Amino acid sequence: MVREQYGADRERLVRQPMIALLIDVADVDPRYEDFSVWHYRTNSWWWQHQGAVIRLGRKIEISLPFDLDSLRIQSAWWYPDPGQVTMFRKAVAAEGSGHELSAIVEDLRAKATTSPET
Repeated sequence: MVREQYGADRERLVRQPMIALLIDVADVDPRYEDFSVWHYRTNSWWWQHQGAVIRLGRKIEISLPFDLDSLRIQSAWWYPDPGQVTMFRKAVAAEGSGHELSAIVEDLRAKATTSPET
């Protein structure tokens, strides 16, 4: 009943903005072209929330949970192959890429502690 009652608003206010965001992201970098949009249930909580997944590679995803109040960005590396784990660990330990990753993490931490929402 909720889906039928609010379907047009949900499509216009929640789902279509998410698809537009993903298309904009894909226009910046073709690696982001493989995406999916989900969460279409019948109760109001699901109506107000939208999710999307961008696949960057085998088992590597960025998810974008979106609702009427916020957009979050999360990432996951699902069940990596042992060879991938070894390559990742070497990249983290390497002089150049390791320092770059460390700087990114520290920058994100600093931004999180100064964010008005924390």
